[in-house]
Amino acid sequence: MISSSEHYDNAMAKVQALSNAVNKSVKHADVVEEVAGITFLNPTCTRWSSEFNAVTRIVNVGLEKVRECQVKIGLAPLTESNMSFLKGFVQVMKPIAVAMDLMQGETECFVGQVIPTVMGVQAKLSSMMIDSTMQPLADALLAGLQNRFRAIFADDQYHLASMLIPKFKLNYLPENERHTKKLLLAHAVSAVVNDQSTSSTTCTAPSIQPQQVTGASDDDDLFQFIKYNTSTESAQRGQTIDQEIEAYVNSSETRTTLILQFPHLLKAFLKYNAALPSGAAVERLFSCAGQILVPRRCKVSDDMFEKLVFLRYKLK
Repeated sequence: MISSSEHYDNAMAKVQALSNAVNKSVKHADVVEEVAGITFLNPTCTRWSSEFNAVTRIVNVGLEKVRECQVKIGLAPLTESNMSFLKGFVQVMKPIAVAMDLMQGETECFVGQVIPTVMGVQAKLSSMMIDSTMQPLADALLAGLQNRFRAIFADDQYHLASMLIPKFKLNYLPENERHTKKLLLAHAVSAVVNDQSTSSTTCTAPSIQPQQVTGASDDDDLFQFIKYNTSTESAQRGQTIDQEIEAYVNSSETRTTLILQFPHLLKAFLKYNAALPSGAAVERLFSCAGQILVPRRCKVSDDMFEKLVFLRYKLK
């Protein structure tokens, strides 16, 4: 019986061979473009989810067209067993890819998204109907997530950050933990308000843009496990901390701008919800800079170069 690792090595070797052939030869690229109408991606260890994206492209093109491309190029064709494995690989790895896209975003990306996102990935992996060849991968991912994020799940500050994001509130928590975490939230908000009152600092409300609502499919929605409230209770002026928290957790509104209606909770939000440090935004900036600093602009001054990068980036 062939092991899962042998299935992986066999299928991925053919994916890599096809990607190499297309990316190293214009002639081969033209053959693929003619047959499939699209090129194949080249997985690389320096790019997030590149292997997943490359395999997804193979699966989307379909076995018949991929085989036709391989035969014309002179490569060993994929078998039905290979394609079945690749489809299972895409199914299992998709929640990880979606989570990574969320975590490397440039907007609506806060520390408080870590725990619910990991929980969403775990829920997706645990509920999947997969064959025996994919089960070791799913088990390994679940074990890796549990081991990597165990300390974060036990850290109250991460939970406070999550509870202060209107999309999650207390809804991401198991029912038996909500009362305890609600008391923790009240204590933390009171401490933040008292500290700021003592130090006589002012809290300026940030400019939070309304979250873009996209029509994500069920497979792409990591937060299906969350049961949202249906109450339409809203904030009122002059509420105490406890009253604010009660109105906040009972509200059905999930946009981030909801936090602006609760002055006490807003102060805690600003303390606990730092933006996630992601290298993705930096790489995108470097890519933009590389398109500007071309040979014909080699004598541009540093000041002008910075202005050009700024303007090019803002055009998006």
